[in-house]
Amino acid sequence: ARQTFLICLGLAAATVAVYWRVGTFAFLDYDDPSIFFLNGFVHDGLAWKSVVWGATTSYYEYWHPLMWWSHMLDCQLFGMNAGLHHLVSLAFHVANTLLVFALFRRMTGMVWRSAMVAALFGLHPLHVESVAWLAERKDLLSTFFALLSMWAYAGYVERAKVQNPRSKACYALALFMFLLGLLSKPMVVTLPFVLVLLDYWPLNRIEDLRVRILDFGKRGGKNTLGRMVWEKWPFFGLTAMFCFITWYSVKAGNHLPSVKAGSEDVHWPNIPVAYVRYLWKTIYPCNLAVLYPMPDHIPVWQVMGAMAALLGITWLVMRARESRFLFFGWFLFLGVLVPTIGVVRVGAQAMADRYMYESATGLFVAAVWGVAELSKRWRYRTALLSGLGGIAVAACAAVCWIQVQYWYDSVSLWKHCLAAGYESVIAHHDLGRALIDAGEPGKGLDEYEAALKMDPDDPYANQGYGTALLAAGRLNEATNYLAKALQVDPGNASVHGDMGMAMMGLTNYDEAMAQIWEEIRLEQNPAAAYAKMGKIYSAQGKSDDAENWYLKALQQNSAYGPAYYYLGVEYAQRGKLDEAATNLVRATELSPAALSFRIRLAQVYDQQGKIAEAISAYHAALRLNPHAPETMNNLAWILATTPDPTLQNGAEAVKLGLQACELTHWDMTLFIGTLAAAYAAAGDFDKAVETAQKACDVATAHGEKELLQANQNLMAQYKNRQPFRQKSGN
Repeated sequence: ARQTFLICLGLAAATVAVYWRVGTFAFLDYDDPSIFFLNGFVHDGLAWKSVVWGATTSYYEYWHPLMWWSHMLDCQLFGMNAGLHHLVSLAFHVANTLLVFALFRRMTGMVWRSAMVAALFGLHPLHVESVAWLAERKDLLSTFFALLSMWAYAGYVERAKVQNPRSKACYALALFMFLLGLLSKPMVVTLPFVLVLLDYWPLNRIEDLRVRILDFGKRGGKNTLGRMVWEKWPFFGLTAMFCFITWYSVKAGNHLPSVKAGSEDVHWPNIPVAYVRYLWKTIYPCNLAVLYPMPDHIPVWQVMGAMAALLGITWLVMRARESRFLFFGWFLFLGVLVPTIGVVRVGAQAMADRYMYESATGLFVAAVWGVAELSKRWRYRTALLSGLGGIAVAACAAVCWIQVQYWYDSVSLWKHCLAAGYESVIAHHDLGRALIDAGEPGKGLDEYEAALKMDPDDPYANQGYGTALLAAGRLNEATNYLAKALQVDPGNASVHGDMGMAMMGLTNYDEAMAQIWEEIRLEQNPAAAYAKMGKIYSAQGKSDDAENWYLKALQQNSAYGPAYYYLGVEYAQRGKLDEAATNLVRATELSPAALSFRIRLAQVYDQQGKIAEAISAYHAALRLNPHAPETMNNLAWILATTPDPTLQNGAEAVKLGLQACELTHWDMTLFIGTLAAAYAAAGDFDKAVETAQKACDVATAHGEKELLQANQNLMAQYKNRQPFRQKSGN
C-alpha cells in the first residue's frame, strides 16, 4: 500500500510539474469563443434553463450534455477566469493518469509496468492538446468515465469468477459509467470492443478467438469470443444508439459530408497514412501542431506503404500468440481511433493529437510489456530497465514541457503550427485574427493575405481579410472581400454581421440593418448581432435605441463582454461616467484579453479623476500588448502631468514616451509633446524644451495649428523650469 501511494504521488507530482503553467493560460480564439464567450447558457452556470439547454442541444456538432454541464459548473465557480478552468482540466488529466495505473495494476498485478504505462500516459506530448485546450475538456471527461467503466468491469469479472452476487452491481456500474462517457463525448463508442480486448488480455477470459454462431448465448463450455461479445449486448446497444444520435446531430449541423465513391470530402487514402503518422508521432513526438491540414493529394506510394506497414505489424502481432499484450495493445490503438480516423470526415484535419488521448495507451502497453518480456535474460536487467524507463519518461516530460508553452495563447499556438510546417488557410487566418486582437494589425493583414494566396476563393479567408480591412478602416475594400465570402457561403451568419458593420461605416444604415437582421435570422445565439444593431443606432445618434439593443444582447447572453463595452462607451458619450465605468469593468472581467476594453476603461477613470485606477488600467493594457504606442502615450501623459505627487513618475513617463515616439518614427506631434512633458516631470527641462521644439516642428509640417500653439505654450513653461500639471479631473 505504501509503495502504491508513493507511485501515485510521484505520477501526480510529475504530471502537475509539467502542466502547472496552464493555470496562467488564456482562452483561445479557436473554438473557445463558441463555447464560452458567445454562449450565454454556459456563462449563466448551472441555472435550470442552462441545464435543460445542455441536455437537449446538439450545438457545436455533437450531443454531449456532460461536457456542457462541466463548463457551466466551472463558470458557476470561477466566472471567466481561464486559468482556473485550465486547472480543472489538469485535475482530470491527473485523475486519468492515476486511473490508468490503478486499472492495469489491478488487472495484471504488475506494479512497475503499470506505473510506466501511466507515466507515459501522463507525460506524453501527444496529450497536451487535450489538456491545454479548454474546448477539449470532453476528451478528459469521456476518458475519465471510460476508465471508471473498465475498473468496474474488472470488478465484475473478479466477482463473477467466485459467483459473488455483487458482480451484477459492478456490471451495472460499468454500464452506467459507459453512459456517462458517451454523454461526455461519443468517441468512446468503441468501449465494448475494448472490454472484449480486456477479456482476451489481461483478464484472460477468452480461450478461443474463433467466432461461431453457436458461441452466442452459450452458457457452458469454453469462454469463447462469441460468448464474451454476447455478454456485453447492453454495451453494444448503447454504442449503436449513440452512433445514430451522433450521425443525426452532425448531419443536422451540416457538418457531415456526403459519403460516396469519389467524393472529395472523404479522403479514404488518408486513413492508412494517418494510422502510420499516429504511430510515428507516438514514437517520435516532434512537430506536433493544433492542425494537420488534409492534403489535396496523397501519393500512391505513401498509401501502399502505409497499408503494407499496418498489415505487416498486424501479421506479426497475430503470430505472437504467446504475447497477448501485443494483440491487446495493437488492436486497442487501431480500434479506438476508428470513430475519428476519417471514415466519415468531420473537419479540415487529416489527424489530430487529441484523438490519441485514449488510443495511445495501447501502444504504451505493447511497448512496456514488450521490453519487459524481451529483457528477461538480460544481465543487470533491473538496473537497465530502470535506466531506460527513466530516460523515456524524462524525454517525454521535456518535450511535453516545451509543447505546453505553445498553448499559452492563440498567437503562439498558430505561429508554432506554421513553423512546424503545417501551412493552411485556417492557420494563416487564425494567426491573422490573433495578431490583430493582440494589437499588431499590419502583421495580421499579412497573414490574411497569405491565406488568400493559398486559396483566393476560400470563404473563410475572404471573410477574415474583409474583417481585418474593416478593422483597419478600409471599408470599400472590406465589402469586396465580404461580398465574395457571401457569394460562396450565403448562409454564414457572421459574414452578414461583418458586412453590416462595413455598411454602417459607409453610412449606408438601411443596408447595414438588413445585413444584421439576416445575421439574427441565421444565428442560433444572436447576442452579438443584437449588439451590432445597437452600434448602428448609436452611429445615427439614436442613443436610447442603441442602449435598448445592447440590453437586449445582454438578456440573450448575460456574459457577452462586447455588449457591456458598447454600453459603457454609450454612457461615457452621454457623460454618465459612473455607469460607463461599471459596464466597462464588467466588460474587462468577461473579456480579459480585449485591449480596447481596458484602454477605454482607463480613459473613463481619467475623466472621473480616478488617476490611480486609470494608471492601473493602462498598465493592464500594456501587459496585454507591450508595444501599443497609444497606450504608452496615454499612460506617460498621466504619469507626467497628474497633480497627485504620490502618483507622479517622471522616469517611467520618459521611458514610455520614448518608446511611443520610436514606434511611430517620431512623426506624431501628440506623442512628442507627451515626451516633452515627461522630461519636464523628470526635472530635465533642457530636454523638455528641445523635445517640445521638435513637437512644434512636426506640428508645423503636418499643418496642426492647435497642437502647434499648445506645444509653444508648454515650451515657454518648460523654459521657466516648470512642469505641466493637469487640473484634477482633466
